[in-house]
Amino acid sequence: MTSSASRRNINYTNGQVNNADSVQGATARVAPNMLITKDPELVKRMNAVRSPFVRSIWYSGLRLHPTRDNITSIIDESRHAEIRKKMTPGVSLISPPA
Repeated sequence: MTSSASRRNINYTNGQVNNADSVQGATARVAPNMLITKDPELVKRMNAVRSPFVRSIWYSGLRLHPTRDNITSIIDESRHAEIRKKMTPGVSLISPPA
């Protein structure tokens, strides 16, 4: 169970994060290697193929099963690329050679 003191701290922190855009603009640095943004174009660029941005531990929360990763929860870039390469024929609009 969460204590009321820790709930107040969480609400205070969420308030700081939510208000960061009014102080720093649509994108704000909240840690040395962490950004938050409300800009949809930046989110697209960050999640694009071969983006210089890397996934953080936050993506582990996208797991459908607590101990197994899926394509959206894999943090390791090489493993993600390997799985994405295996999935390409199934989602490609180009039919395989006959």
